[in-house]
Amino acid sequence: MGQLTVERFMSTVLADGRNSGPEKLYDAWLDRALSNEVLTIVTPRVWSLAEYPQDALEEDCWEGIFGDVEYTVDGSAAKPPDSITLFRGCAPELSGRWSWTSNRAVALKFADGMYGRLPGIVHVAEVPGYRLRFFDNGRNESEYVIDTESLEIVGIS
Repeated sequence: MGQLTVERFMSTVLADGRNSGPEKLYDAWLDRALSNEVLTIVTPRVWSLAEYPQDALEEDCWEGIFGDVEYTVDGSAAKPPDSITLFRGCAPELSGRWSWTSNRAVALKFADGMYGRLPGIVHVAEVPGYRLRFFDNGRNESEYVIDTESLEIVGIS
């Protein structure tokens, strides 16, 4: 299979529905159909489009993909901050999931059960830059996707 462009890959995702993205991304990654540059651009888009991206693929599949992409801010390669305070509003048993925000008000909305999610509390973590996968503000949620393994997460409300 030849290398796909950002536009061509994203058009196939959108044609098949936004929740098809993670599986299509993984298949394209396995087939090496995306250059690392294209992979870096489309991975955050696919994540943000899917309703529950972390559930769409096994964690080791996502980790493989993230291992081949650079940190991005709204789709552009960038240097991650040395460290950042992030929040996650969710049921306590979901605090180790990967989608976090730098906006405490957004976390509070999710903790209150936004979009029909289980209500919960706000969690906070000081996240070193090497754990940041990408930042995307396309939904005005100031979303960071992070590696939470062994990260100290504290419930604050």
